[in-house]
Amino acid sequence: MDGELSEAEIAELSGHLDTCEDCRTLVAVVQPVPIDDEVSVDKIGRYVLRRVLGSGGMGVVYEAVDPELHRVVALKVLRSDLEGRQQRLLAEARAMALLSHPNVVAIYDVGHAEERAYIVMALVDGVSLRHWLAREPRTFDAILDAFEQAAEGLRAAHTVGLVHRDFKPENVFVANDGRVLVGDFGLAVSLDAEANEAGGSLAYMAPEQRTGQKVDARADQYAFCVTLDEALRARGAVPRWLAKLVARGMAKEPSDRFPSMDALLLALRGGRRRGARHRVVIASSIVALGLASVGALWVRGRDAPQLAECHAYEGEMRAAWSPSVVAKLDRAFQSTKSPLAESAWKKTHQSLDEYTSAWLATHRRTCEAPRPTHDVALLYELKKSCLGERLEIVRAITTSLEQVDGPMLEQVPALLQLLPRVEACEDARSIAQLAPLPAPEKAAAVDAARKKLATASATIAGGRYKDGLTLADDAWKSANATGYLPVLAEAYLWVGTAHGRLGHTQESERALEQAASSGSAGRSPAIAVRAWVKLMQFVGYEGKRYDDGTRYAEYAKAALESMPGAFELEAERLAWSRAMLLDQKRFDEAFAVSQQELALVELRFGPSHRFSATALDGRAGVLVGQCKPRSAIEPQEKSCGILEREYGAQHPQLALCLGNLAALHANLGDHTRALEIKKRALGMFEALPGHPNHVAMAHRNMVRSLLELGRLKEAQIELDAAAALSHRESDETSVILLRGDLRRREGKLVEALAEHALAVERTRANEPPRRIDPLLSLAETNLRSGHFSEAATLAGQAVTLAQTVHGAGSCRTAEPLRTQAEALVASGRANEALPLAERALLAWQTSESDPLAEARAAFTVARSLPVGEAERAKRLASFAREIGVQTDRDKAFVERVDSWLTQAK
Repeated sequence: MDGELSEAEIAELSGHLDTCEDCRTLVAVVQPVPIDDEVSVDKIGRYVLRRVLGSGGMGVVYEAVDPELHRVVALKVLRSDLEGRQQRLLAEARAMALLSHPNVVAIYDVGHAEERAYIVMALVDGVSLRHWLAREPRTFDAILDAFEQAAEGLRAAHTVGLVHRDFKPENVFVANDGRVLVGDFGLAVSLDAEANEAGGSLAYMAPEQRTGQKVDARADQYAFCVTLDEALRARGAVPRWLAKLVARGMAKEPSDRFPSMDALLLALRGGRRRGARHRVVIASSIVALGLASVGALWVRGRDAPQLAECHAYEGEMRAAWSPSVVAKLDRAFQSTKSPLAESAWKKTHQSLDEYTSAWLATHRRTCEAPRPTHDVALLYELKKSCLGERLEIVRAITTSLEQVDGPMLEQVPALLQLLPRVEACEDARSIAQLAPLPAPEKAAAVDAARKKLATASATIAGGRYKDGLTLADDAWKSANATGYLPVLAEAYLWVGTAHGRLGHTQESERALEQAASSGSAGRSPAIAVRAWVKLMQFVGYEGKRYDDGTRYAEYAKAALESMPGAFELEAERLAWSRAMLLDQKRFDEAFAVSQQELALVELRFGPSHRFSATALDGRAGVLVGQCKPRSAIEPQEKSCGILEREYGAQHPQLALCLGNLAALHANLGDHTRALEIKKRALGMFEALPGHPNHVAMAHRNMVRSLLELGRLKEAQIELDAAAALSHRESDETSVILLRGDLRRREGKLVEALAEHALAVERTRANEPPRRIDPLLSLAETNLRSGHFSEAATLAGQAVTLAQTVHGAGSCRTAEPLRTQAEALVASGRANEALPLAERALLAWQTSESDPLAEARAAFTVARSLPVGEAERAKRLASFAREIGVQTDRDKAFVERVDSWLTQAK
């Protein structure tokens, strides 16, 4: 580095660096690498730079070290003179992160450092397709094998709705293990994008892209065929069928090309099979003439049973999702007469159509591939086992759905979520995480146990928990008899899940602990992590054992560090970690976890995925905890929008989401908007059978907004409806509280006192959060009744509880503080009231709140101030009056302020 070594010493050390990871890292740490002509640094973010791998129009690509995960990566940094295109680079990362496919370069991270955007990608140990083609003469079959893999990468991009727009030999990589990967999605756009942003390589650009028209997947097909044409021309003669294929893909009009990459791949593989059969016929003729070896006959004889096996297995999936099965399920869904039936069936039909098509394509590639060595044959068995599990899950889901009824329709999204990614059966990272295959003599018993587990899992996911537990117990007996730990771990997992759903916390904990230990011992880390995540849910969150939940989260996190690509499990771990922190009112910590969760799901799954709905709903909950309901509205609305697209416009999960959204508007004092949303949620619950508790809750929510709007007769109607359906003790108490609030607003203070006193009595032994509102309501009614001392005492108790539960500075202490201060002022103790009123006003001012609540606090401060601060008192009272007039929700309050201001003059 200092330039003091001889050429011989440099050569010797360079050879050593090629084989020594530690020394390469050391050199990377101490040797600055130029970012551009002006700047030299040795790190970007946490990544230690080693050397420049290449540069292009958008930036420079470096080899780098991730010191936290101990891996070598490729890091792309935007050039300093292209700061305006940073969003393009981030778009590349997000686009590629949507893809988890063996023929697409994986994205690990995205961020900003040194005022530059960067993305972190898998470092492909190999060369670009252009270098691979130029390095040595390639056979006809080798070229087509490489391009088939590249086509699979493009097909995967199109499947998730992306057009690459810059496919060329420099953006395709051939790894040393033979895999071909498509990378550099920097110009990728959504298939539904309206505009065609400029960019791309002119030589490979489709005519419609050159002229700035809207492009779709057929533009990538054009570039693919131009690239293939170049590679074939360099080789020489091209078969007529392939020349026609390439010419069609390069047609000037998009409508004259293949309709999709799937269709192009089908034509390419069909042509290759026909060519192979033609070559075998020729070889057989030559043998008959005594002019060839017997090798070609051996190849022909080997292929026949392999293809027969492939077709037989393919037939099993076609039978699992056959036209007759589709028709049977269609009838079953429609016979429920549920408002959910149409949207649930549409989603089911579409999901299983796409899933089985992906399975068949993956199986065909896997099964028909040559298996020349023992290692390749073993890899095939692993992939076959992976596909077999997915086949059994499809069978179990379709069988379970034959008995679909109204309540089960609500669980259809959960059922479809059982379908694991088909792509994982081809993904080298996912295959590496699979447990070793059982011994041959155990294979049949293990398969039988897995079939039982598939049925149990579909029954549990379908909401039939008791039946599911019975089936899971039976599957556990079969799994235990095999002595094969991976299937035993999975059995424990579903037994524990069923117990958890039924509220059997101890039984769930025991089974899930066994699942985690069996999964770890059986080299099934994914099952172990799933078990720990379920323990976080059932023991940590629902069982309120937060310390144990945190411990399970750490176990899951440690295991996930050695499982690259397990993004779904990591998203679930973060979601339950955030939920536990939120439940403990640890809002700042919950916000930090929520940040990680949102970044992960948006990067890996996209902004419209169900994981994004969960993360956005969680973010809204955290913001509410931080007293920021206005900030929470946007993520809550987005969450509801995703649920509506995914689950349909009538699903109860959407109704619950809308209830949360309505509460946000109510917290901000917009009860007109809140009431509109509450009405919709109520109508959704009423249209679904089996939801009396939700209907009662929706009626009670309506009452709250109607009271704030002064629509007392309507509030009474809704309250009567709620009372008729509220049979749980907590629900009955809520009705009593609301009845007291209504009587107070009607001026029936004696009745209101009786109702509120009853609510306080019924909650006396409850947890602190459940006791605050009854105490506060009784204090307010005593205040209105002229019982000032009692009101101050009750409000003081509410203050103490609120501070214990939410913290002294929380906005949730503001109303208890104001009520206590109001009672003290009324009883002539203004000097005691002032500090309480000031704290209440500050709490409202530093949060996003209902303006009328802040106005009431301001007026209480005004009335508490000493004579020497008369001017400030008038300013505060005038402010309170202005807000009261604007909100127009409490005319009595405005009249009280007017009266006070008149006297103050």
